[in-house]
Amino acid sequence: MARAAADEAVFRVDGVAVDVTAADAETARARALLDGQRAAFARLVARIVPAAAIARLPTLDDDALTRLVKGFEVGDERVAPKRYIATLSFRFDGPAVSALLRENQVPFALTRARPLLVLPLYDTDRGLLLWEDDNAWRLAWSRLAPSDALIDVIAPLGELADITAIDAKQAAAGERDALDRIAARYDGGDVAVATAEAARDSLVETPSVRVTVYRYRNDTVSVGGGTYAGEAWETLDDVLGRAAEETRRQIEEAWKEANLLRFDQVQNIEVDVIFGTLAEWLDIRRRINAVAVVRRARVTALSTRFARVAIEFLGDDDQLTEALAAKNLVLRREADLWMLRERGATEAEGKPASDIAPAEIPETTEPTEPTETTAPTPTGGVAGE
Repeated sequence: MARAAADEAVFRVDGVAVDVTAADAETARARALLDGQRAAFARLVARIVPAAAIARLPTLDDDALTRLVKGFEVGDERVAPKRYIATLSFRFDGPAVSALLRENQVPFALTRARPLLVLPLYDTDRGLLLWEDDNAWRLAWSRLAPSDALIDVIAPLGELADITAIDAKQAAAGERDALDRIAARYDGGDVAVATAEAARDSLVETPSVRVTVYRYRNDTVSVGGGTYAGEAWETLDDVLGRAAEETRRQIEEAWKEANLLRFDQVQNIEVDVIFGTLAEWLDIRRRINAVAVVRRARVTALSTRFARVAIEFLGDDDQLTEALAAKNLVLRREADLWMLRERGATEAEGKPASDIAPAEIPETTEPTEPTETTAPTPTGGVAGE
């Protein structure tokens, strides 16, 4: 059976607030932990499962949920005679959760993305606004509550360096150099230009917002967006806020859909890895093994600056490339060879990859999920005590 590695952080859910009143403090605490793990599991499922597929998962009882929990941490704890208040963090058992989803034929993704920077352009009677203080569309993005999705969708801060990196006209035109400059200020990920245009229904006098999104990634551009009609009680700022939230949700869902683990599609690829030192090679190898779609990676040849690695993976070449990029590794086909480099590394110097000598000790590495001590059950002896 194919096994996929996963970033341990994918199965960690932080900031779960609980507030339970019961007959006594101990009962309240036990109930709060059970309520907390249910809320945390719901957030985990929403993080890794496409929204349209969540309904396929059966409702689990408290005991079944507890068996999926590896451990938890308690913060900001306050206890009264009949009340328990705390903020909890839960760590779930990755292989157990994955098995549950597969048993119920629920598709899921485990690949975390690099941050996606959204440039909010506001199309007004005065023209396109980007960095202006009265850009209500950018303010709507800045007010969004944090999301714990697999892809971190962020808005720029609007600092002087941002303003000098790109202007509204360059953003609207998708000028590559300007996009690269602003991307470099935010971890060098992809950039999306989200343009909002406000209108007002002449019949009912309610505001509406039309959003168009152009996402720039490598040499491709994808388009999205939508129209958001306001309710009678909503202001334009309300509709802009809802449009920003829904646009972010669309981007998060698109990432999950594009990076679903395809257990029925297994491929093999031979990659030449370029590195400078042994420490760099060991770090790159660790990151390859931590990629969710990589089933196994086997070193077939090794020299002082190159390694040839046979990778068995789930999905297609684009999915593997995306997953490696999330680990700051660039996979690119050059002539007849697949080359893998650290992001930002220059072209390799020295002997070509074709001169790599066979490794003296071929190495086989099959990533596995991290293991931890199973947390005690929250009922009876409460976990974390």
